[in-house]
Order: sequence, then structure tokens, then C-alpha cells
Amino acid sequence: MASLRSAFVLATLAAAAGCAADSGDSPLLILANAAPADGCTFSASASGSFFATGIVDVLYAGTSGTYVAAPLVENTTIVDETNHPELVSHRTANLRGLHVSITFTDDAVVSAAEQASMKADGLLQFDARFAGTVAPNGGTGAFPVEVVSNALLQRISTAINGGTGRVGLMVDMRAFGDLGGDNAESASFQYPVEVCTGCLTNDLGPCSSVPKSFTPRTGGICDFRQDGVVDCCSSLTGAPVCPAIGTQSGT
Repeated sequence: MASLRSAFVLATLAAAAGCAADSGDSPLLILANAAPADGCTFSASASGSFFATGIVDVLYAGTSGTYVAAPLVENTTIVDETNHPELVSHRTANLRGLHVSITFTDDAVVSAAEQASMKADGLLQFDARFAGTVAPNGGTGAFPVEVVSNALLQRISTAINGGTGRVGLMVDMRAFGDLGGDNAESASFQYPVEVCTGCLTNDLGPCSSVPKSFTPRTGGICDFRQDGVVDCCSSLTGAPVCPAIGTQSGT
């Protein structure tokens, strides 16, 4: 498998490719998909780094591979904190999760009939639950949550059937919760995710041929299968080791 450049992009907020629709009357707005920092931590700041697009490799997805996004949610409610500080807590958004709706960008790899089957099985429309709060006056918060399930990735992997095809998804997210005693829901934020087999995986061969001093690329910060290239090798039993751990003698 050839090593390919990761298809994700770190961008400033203004350059983020995920697209938020007009928020209308909603005080909640998803600004971007926040990129993780070391330790799989996320900044709540709107001046942080963001992924413009997502990519996930299903080659070694196993039973745990998913795609996790971290929508950065803003509460645009305005409160006079000086004269009415008691209103701050009242106008703080208490989020309960995301309404997620996934569509395929074309029918070239996954047929329309298979897509309909996935939808009927609840893999394309669901609520991704989390709990968190966002303060008023432009407060923001980033909330990592699974937006593409392992079950869906396994179905797509079967459709690709070990080939080199790529499948494009558009993930529509709407944050929802309570604000001021009423239900609140953000406008739609649409985020593209590409699913592939082996495009982020660089196969180094047997681990016994990899020097012990080798420093592998480790893929994504939170999961080696998404948003970053990972170097892998094969153990004595042929099982993949990702990231690679070199065992070559004398090195």
C-alpha cells in the first residue's frame, strides 16, 4: 500500500470548508470542526485550528474504527452581564447532542439501493449524544462525538470490497439542547468526510525488517485511522501493528 498525503487540512476559522447555513432565529451556531491537540484535547476557542475536510481509512477499522468530529458551537445570545448577571446562567445553552444526517455524494461505489438499506437500518440518520454548556455573548465549546459509526464504515468497506475506491459522505450536523427554558437547535453544518481503503496507511512490511530506532507516523491524534497518515508493519503472526514498532535486530 502506498503512503499518501493526508487529505485533511488545518485551517483558520475563516477558511474552514465545513459550511454552516443561515442560523435564522437560532442563537446556536456550529462554526467548524475543531482539530485535536496533543493528548486528544480540544480547544473551545474560535481562534483555534480546524479540519476543513475529514478522511477515514477502513483498512484496519476492525470493530472500533469510527469518524469522530468535534463541532465548535457558539451561543450568540447577548446578555448584559454588568447590569443583569443573573441572566447569564439563564441564557447558557445546555447541549444534549447532535442531530446527524449523512448522505453519499454519488452512487458510484455504494448503490442507491444499499444506501436506502443503510438508512433503514438507522446508520444515516441518528442523534449523537453528548452533554455540555456554552455561555452567552459569543461563548464557544468544542464537543467530540462519533458522527460516522463503525457499523456504517463496515458496510462501506464491504461495498469497496478491498479495492481502492473512495466514498464521499456529507455529514449534516445540528446541535440541540435547552436555552432559557426552551428547546434550541442550531442551523445545519455540513462537513465532508471521505472513506477509503489504505489511503492513510503506509505498509512497511514485517516489523522484523523495521529498525528499532524507526519513528513512525502515528495517524490522527485521537485515532490512527482518521485525518493523518500512519506507518504500519506486520507482526510474526501477520497481524498489523499500527503505528509500527520496529524489531530489526542490531538497530
